[in-house]
This record gives sequence, C-alpha cells and structure tokens, in this order.
Amino acid sequence: KTQMSINAVTAGTGTVIMGDVIIANKEFVKVSYDASTLTAMQQVPYLYVDGKLSFDDSCHITSDKDQPYNLFCGSIENTGVNNSEIEADVYLMDKDVTSNIGYINVSSKLKKWSDSVVTQTKQSFESKGGNIYSKGSVNLNKIDVEGDVRVEQKLQINGGSTIKGDIVVGETVTFDEEFTNKNKGKVIYCKYYNYTGP
Repeated sequence: KTQMSINAVTAGTGTVIMGDVIIANKEFVKVSYDASTLTAMQQVPYLYVDGKLSFDDSCHITSDKDQPYNLFCGSIENTGVNNSEIEADVYLMDKDVTSNIGYINVSSKLKKWSDSVVTQTKQSFESKGGNIYSKGSVNLNKIDVEGDVRVEQKLQINGGSTIKGDIVVGETVTFDEEFTNKNKGKVIYCKYYNYTGP
C-alpha cells in the first residue's frame, strides 16, 4: 500500500509500475499538459501498471482542461466507498480475471475528453475517451460511462449504471431493471445475456 500522486504535464510521457499496487490516497493522477501538441495516440500520457491496480478509497484521474490520458493495467479493483472520477480510456489487459469499477452506494464517472480538445487538434486517432476495453471480465457498480464498454469475457452491470457508448461483450452480459430503465433503447452486442429484473 502506498500514497502516490502523478502529475502528467508533458505529452509523450508515461509512468510505469511493475507488479500490483494499492493506492491509499484519493487524488491519484492530475493531467495538465498542452493537448494541442498531440498528433498521434502514442503521444497521449499514460499510466501502465503491470498487475492489479487497487484503491483504498476511490480513483481520481482528473484533468484541468479535459486532456486525453490512458490507463493500462492488468485489472482494477476500484470499490472505495467514495465516488470515483476517471477522465481517461481504461485498458484492462489480463484475461481470466474480473475487474471491479465503482461502488454500489455512490455514483462514479468515467468521463470523455472535451470535444474542443479532440476537434481542435490534428490527430491520427478517433477515441474521445471515457472508454473501457477489457480482455477479462468487468463488474460496473453505479458508474456513468460516457464512452464504450468492450469486454472480451463477461460484463456485469449493477446499481443503475449508465453507458452512453456501445456495449460489446464476448460472453455474457448481466444487467438489472434499473439499468434498462436508465438506458432505454440501448443496443447490446453479446453472445448471451442475463436479465436479473422482475
């Protein structure tokens, strides 16, 4: 368990953590670089954790002007009792593990980057941020996702989460009545689904 703060002030840079890490503090990453210098996806600052990234409290990856940021880790355990705010694309790289994002009793957000940042910068990538890509399984707990959720294995959606982008699941997606009420008309691409409502 450690306290760590990362300041992403320069495009094309990243932070690497080898092995599992538990973060004890709430304010984890502050993004404040000049996004107008980006010309390729490889220049987006990043955090790479070669293992499980866990939080005692909640995850805050925030930017002062909605600049792009990428979070790569094997899996994530973000079930702190306070709300999380993640302004990033999240890449969960380990197969056959389950990542938990959000806490059932408070609302969390996975935010997209500002349209002004994306459209005013000449770039060779399309992402607008706020996406989750996972090679394993994911449990979402009361979280608002502004981008896509693409999961190779299983996806469980709890606590009335909302997903504004596409939902693509390689195996089974499980959701409840609260999710269907908040996401009316949402198309889900999956192999199987499991509705747990009445």
